[in-house]
This record gives sequence, structure tokens and C-alpha cells, in this order.
Amino acid sequence: MSESLDGTFAQSVASPSVSLQGSFVDATYLSGTYLADVSGSFVAVGDASVIATTYYKFTGSITVTRNDTTTSSASSRLISFGMDDSNQVSGSASLGADSLAGTVSGSEFTGTVSYLVPYEHHFTTIAIPVSGTYSNTASGVTLDGQYIQPDGSVVTFSTVGCRANCACVA
Repeated sequence: MSESLDGTFAQSVASPSVSLQGSFVDATYLSGTYLADVSGSFVAVGDASVIATTYYKFTGSITVTRNDTTTSSASSRLISFGMDDSNQVSGSASLGADSLAGTVSGSEFTGTVSYLVPYEHHFTTIAIPVSGTYSNTASGVTLDGQYIQPDGSVVTFSTVGCRANCACVA
């Protein structure tokens, strides 16, 4: 992020050569360019109705530790989700499931992730419990959790957050 907090960002890595730069106008619009093996531009537009109800925005990483030893043992990726002013947490398919829903109460987070799974000749949705911790201190806001996927793989996520629509550094 630019030190002037003007809504611009840039990242370069020497080996392999990768460059990413761009800007965000508000919480719903991000654009920029990238240069790696190929180059181009990108635009990301968020759902303004969801962002408007978000009190805290969390970003971080999710790690999936596979139960099946014949495949890669673990993988990780970036995630983001929000919490409204009633402490209701919601997220999307970026968690490896179709959706996340839960509640923060004190320092505890409880919720469910929903998976669409094949069942006989159609698909059905199953809900899997998620548990975790929430912390809001002078050093920052965090929300971490864990659940077990239908195949037995363990999913953990660790995020930091800030109040939505504010200039904050996570």
C-alpha cells in the first residue's frame, strides 16, 4: 500500500519477475495491471449491498490439510469475509465451501459452512460446524477458525480485520 494512503498499491518480486499495481476507489472497486509470464489488466467489482452492511472486513489465509495422503498434503489461499454490527459473520465460496455463516459472542466464533455435495441423482447441501476465536484489542482485530470438510480434510483460517470504510492497516 502506498504510504500516503491514497488508495494505490504495488508489489514486485524479482525472481520470478512479477509485478502487480493498481488502485481502489472504494470498498467495491479495485483495478490495476499485472506483469509476469503474461501481462494484462484486471478489474474487480464487489457487491455493494453486502459491503454496505459490513461493519468489519477480514482478510487472511486459509489452509486445507488433506486427509488423502495420495494428494498434496496441504494447500493455502487468501480469503475475505465480513461481520455486521450484530456480530453476524458471512463469507463466500473462497473458504472452499459454498458459504460461511456464524456469530461472534465475546471471544468465541461459532458457525457453519455449507457444502453442495452429490447425493443419489442430485445435489444436497450439508452444513458443517465451524469454531474459532475472535479478538478485538488495541493491537488489532482477528478472527480464526477451523472445520473438517466432508472428505476429512482439516480447514483452518486466520484473518485480521478492520472497520469497513476506514483507512486502516492490517
